[in-house]
Amino acid sequence: MFVLTNEININNFPQDTLVEIGIILYIKGNTKAALSIFNEAMDVYVRNNEESPCSVNIGRVHNNIGCVYYKMGDLNSALLHMQKSLTIQRNALGMNSKAESALISCAMTQANVGYLKYKCDYHDALATLEESILVSPL
Repeated sequence: MFVLTNEININNFPQDTLVEIGIILYIKGNTKAALSIFNEAMDVYVRNNEESPCSVNIGRVHNNIGCVYYKMGDLNSALLHMQKSLTIQRNALGMNSKAESALISCAMTQANVGYLKYKCDYHDALATLEESILVSPL
């Protein structure tokens, strides 16, 4: 159900490549290695000062980290990272020239949060899922 996100940008080659490697590791079931790689990608984004702490790319990495935590069974950490991702992506929408791509990523993260809330029996799960449909640029 969860959707991992990334968008390759030639200017962010090393960190975007790390995110792609993390996605492959996640798909192969190597969650610990995927988590380590996603955290490394986040560090590179920040260290290179090419990304503000509120960039869409950092938001996407938080989404991916949340997916890994979910797969590992750590629902609290999963929800924490997905909600952080959602906040970052919503804040970054006005600053990103690729607003449609950012909006789609935001909608996917919103759906991930809704699904996780559903799995945790949160009372607002349905409203969160419905909001993801409203965010999506159909």
